[in-house]
Amino acid sequence: MTASNFRDRGWTAILSELGLSMKEGIKMTPYNCRDTFITLQALQGHSSTTIARWVGNSSKIIEERYLDRMRLDHLRPTNI
Repeated sequence: MTASNFRDRGWTAILSELGLSMKEGIKMTPYNCRDTFITLQALQGHSSTTIARWVGNSSKIIEERYLDRMRLDHLRPTNI
């Protein structure tokens, strides 16, 4: 099974049946699950090195694309 075969025949059909093809204007793809996985693992305190090994990236990429964004979210002002 190829990635495109899985996406076109399995993923799309299941999401359509569940009414989850789009969420907040974003098309749901298998890659979205990868991003969510990385973010959830970082929130649980796993190191960037460990997460990078799990997903096949470098720890630098994990830190730049996920951890930096999460750190910036904490600096966002709250509504008073």
